[in-house]
Amino acid sequence: MIKGCILPWIHMFGNLHGDYKLCCHTDNFKETQPDGSFIGANYGNAQQNPLTVWHNSGYNKVRKDFLNGVVPPQCEHVCYQIERNGQSSHRTRVNTKYEHLAWIQDKTASNGAVTHPPIYLDFRFGNTCNFRCRMCGPEISTSWFKEKHLAAFTSKEQKRPGVDPWTHNEDFWKDMKKIVKYIQVIYFAGGEPFVQDGHYKMLKFLLDNGNTNVELQYNSNLSYRKYKDYDLLDIWSKFKTVNLWPSAEGYKEQCEYSRKGFKWDTFEENIKLFREKIVCVSVTSSIYSIGSGPEFFKWLKKNGITFHITNLISPEFMSTKVLPKEAKKWVTAKYKTFFTNARHYMGQNELSTIFDSLRHMNGRDDSHLLPQLKSFNEKLDQSRNEKFTEVFPEYAEWYQKI
Repeated sequence: MIKGCILPWIHMFGNLHGDYKLCCHTDNFKETQPDGSFIGANYGNAQQNPLTVWHNSGYNKVRKDFLNGVVPPQCEHVCYQIERNGQSSHRTRVNTKYEHLAWIQDKTASNGAVTHPPIYLDFRFGNTCNFRCRMCGPEISTSWFKEKHLAAFTSKEQKRPGVDPWTHNEDFWKDMKKIVKYIQVIYFAGGEPFVQDGHYKMLKFLLDNGNTNVELQYNSNLSYRKYKDYDLLDIWSKFKTVNLWPSAEGYKEQCEYSRKGFKWDTFEENIKLFREKIVCVSVTSSIYSIGSGPEFFKWLKKNGITFHITNLISPEFMSTKVLPKEAKKWVTAKYKTFFTNARHYMGQNELSTIFDSLRHMNGRDDSHLLPQLKSFNEKLDQSRNEKFTEVFPEYAEWYQKI
């Protein structure tokens, strides 16, 4: 039986800024210090070789803590709290998938050290992305730098459009050479991996070094099949397994509004093209997507695709909790009607994830944040020649009163 979480024994994550974290779910964790400052749960940075970080005191401590029943604070925040609410977490999912590797923990030294290398990699090859999603920003997408009104950014402004700490990092690739034969799983996310040079460099590296017995996992906006001289279907045919988790939410024009650059026709075409490799669609439940969720879920199921919903937490003013009472009442009623007709073709996991999104929406009233939402929307609407109330006419009455 796995103690704590299996990831510190098998997995390495390096984020867009070159920081090593326990996993992508802990990436935004910051802990308040006595002096009021914040410190992130970093285990090293891109100036250090991956294997040096893998064997450092920070990684050793977290392994030792898990074995002793001590939960790291960042894991408490992103997994254990979710589990106490009766939901599955990233921890429970990876522990189930890698339960056969529980024996690795028994080989851990008393100080938390291990002798084996990581077998599951997640390194983000920069923030290059062809979309400008409203819930995103320049830290995650270079396309945001095309925006005329930079004051509309949802997070810290970034002076450089492109950030990529790994693709041209010689020390990184030297260590990859040492462990390439052990690699079993690589997860690609962005930015948008389909338009990132580092993604293709890694695939070529695996091919050149004779390891095609790898599971390639992707979170992608699914907007490309070919990029530059690369044909994804041709490259993927050389590897053991390719699993896709496309990201989309909302139906047709409402998704196009929240994800600038998204084209419904392209998404529909590529869903059908890549269908055999799609595990499920990752849906973010936000103020932009929850209203047309029933239409989107019905369309996905019609095309033989399952889905999983994650509730948007940040920016807070885009959370479904922000909707006023009359809007929440309307959304809830719409879903009740949807459930009446959908129960016979929806799986239990899909129904559960929908119920969770509705509980999240109704769990708290954050409508005091609506002025922030409207201010943000109006800046981007001006920049993009769009109008919120035209895309979401069902919200127009209360929205215009803000």
